[in-house]
Amino acid sequence: SAFVGKYVSYPNDLHFEGRYLITLKGETPVDLPSDIEDLVVLFEADNTVIYGKADNKYASDLGKEFISKIKDIKIENHLFNLSFAIWSGHTSVYASYDDKIMTLPYQNEYDKEPNEQYAKDLLQIFDALSTLVEKK
Repeated sequence: SAFVGKYVSYPNDLHFEGRYLITLKGETPVDLPSDIEDLVVLFEADNTVIYGKADNKYASDLGKEFISKIKDIKIENHLFNLSFAIWSGHTSVYASYDDKIMTLPYQNEYDKEPNEQYAKDLLQIFDALSTLVEKK
């Protein structure tokens, strides 16, 4: 399968063994993580699933502020699904969007509403990611 969406790569200052995959699912989840054979579900509630190594402590490794901020992101309208892959030193974000955000409006008139949502989503994503970097 192929991922079709927006991708963000972001450094972090975290130090832990293994990796975490966090998924925020919409009503019709798409692009769900598939490389999870070595991981277990550490947390699952509402639309949020956190995968990690069986002995990992996600709350202390990732921080309560990060967890709180990502749970505030609404998976609605044009955003179908949001996944974070986090390991020591690096974070990747995969945001699955509908065609109104993923295609350029060649034949149709430009619709600013989907792009306003994308901008709002991106600000929330970067706000959450900023908690994973030491403040200097």
